[in-house]
Amino acid sequence: MRKAGGGAIVNISSTEGMRGNFGIGAYVASKWGSVGDLTKAAALELGRDNIRVNSITPVLSAPR
Repeated sequence: MRKAGGGAIVNISSTEGMRGNFGIGAYVASKWGSVGDLTKAAALELGRDNIRVNSITPVLSAPR
């Protein structure tokens, strides 16, 4: 991406990883620790090279 002059990286996260829930501590740690912090660190590091790093956090909701 650096050679191409930029690009975009999109990570997929989880709402459970952001808010936590009983009985899934390892899952929460893996999602928030790796995806959340990794996304932020990569964005800070790669932004100067015109590489965007974002995280999508899907949410389940009842149909209308």
